[in-house]
Amino acid sequence: MALIATSIYALDRSLRLSRFFYYLPSNTATLTPLVSSNATRVTLSRSMAHAAPGSHSFLYMPGIRACQTHPFTMISRDPVEFVISARNGFTKDLFDKACAKPGRKVRTGLEGAYGCVPNIMGYDRVVLFAGGSGATFTFALAVDWAKKQDVESKKSLDFVWSVRTAGKLESFITMVD
Repeated sequence: MALIATSIYALDRSLRLSRFFYYLPSNTATLTPLVSSNATRVTLSRSMAHAAPGSHSFLYMPGIRACQTHPFTMISRDPVEFVISARNGFTKDLFDKACAKPGRKVRTGLEGAYGCVPNIMGYDRVVLFAGGSGATFTFALAVDWAKKQDVESKKSLDFVWSVRTAGKLESFITMVD
């Protein structure tokens, strides 16, 4: 039984590594500090057409932390984009690198996308609630929904987002265009 479990684990690790190495060589991420919201916008050079906005992916940035991967919610898939709040450890180091040299490009491996994102397109009225940095999921759904609506559509979307400071809005405000 232990041999079967070990084999499944080894297969899982092999598949994850192969995905990282597929995306790593020709993929870079541009780091943009969002100082008023203490966050970093990470925009990858490659797109991920099969991913749904709101799903999550693992990022590997050897220039930030060589032996770590971290999951983040994808806001956009073309280009792949994340907004990452700086807390401590990896996210703080990422923010510090972005602040030291805005627009810095770093090699980035990407694995995913994961998660089952609900299809909200079939509803006439959608109400999304979010709090703080958890808005990445609902914001991605809202932007995708808005892009797919035509001008004459009678559908509506209400987006309720609770933030501590107005500076947190900077992270997402430019993505609405």
